[in-house]
Amino acid sequence: VAARVVLLPLACLRAAMVAKTKEAKEDKGTVAADAAPVTKSKAVKSPCLICKRMFPSSGHLRRHERHSELHRANAERQDELMHQRKAELKLAMHMHRGRVLEMDAELQGQAHPSESDQNHRTLLEMQLRQLLFEYGQAQETIEENRSNRSSRKRKGAQPCRAALPQEKTVGRLSLNAGSASWQGNKDVQEDRYLLDLELESPEGTKLAGFLVLDGHSGSLCCDHLIERLPGNLQKCLSTKPGLSEETLSQAVTEACVLTD
Repeated sequence: VAARVVLLPLACLRAAMVAKTKEAKEDKGTVAADAAPVTKSKAVKSPCLICKRMFPSSGHLRRHERHSELHRANAERQDELMHQRKAELKLAMHMHRGRVLEMDAELQGQAHPSESDQNHRTLLEMQLRQLLFEYGQAQETIEENRSNRSSRKRKGAQPCRAALPQEKTVGRLSLNAGSASWQGNKDVQEDRYLLDLELESPEGTKLAGFLVLDGHSGSLCCDHLIERLPGNLQKCLSTKPGLSEETLSQAVTEACVLTD
């Protein structure tokens, strides 16, 4: 009730001011427009960044991602390029780290290091940080593409990037797992995860596995584990006479030692 009492005089005053302004303009021979012309909003298109194509809606984009052989081939090609890029960056980071260590040794051996040598060492450190950043970006692209391929196999809405749900079925048991990561104050994301690890016991029983790897002072060790540990785990599990908690624990330990 109080709001009505306050707003009613303001509405009347506004209407009187509009009428007075209109009369003044009509006296000058001009007529004010009663309403602004209605403009039609343009439909927002959805792009496929991998295929470099535009689609009229998100539904068309999802159908393209699920059923297009061209999209699948382009995604696989992008993965190959990203893995090649990671290998190139890994070699470049190794070389830059070696040069930084050499510069540190030279500077420690000098009583009064020159300003040019210190600047050169700083430049090498900045280049190394840039290589680490690009390496992290390449790994994030690979992980995102892998999660997108897994999500296209399932029906329903696509998962968001921050939380990637995976549905697994083991016998009559249905599992839902998701992941979320926080980079913190680090230059690149050093942690890794794997939600689509599928194993098979010697009896043929399907097993669902999940990996969460915590990176320390870099992500090279985690990347090595992501690439090698799943295959080694399946190899060690296949040698066991049967599936039990004891044999599964042994297979995990043996796979870690083999990967190391």
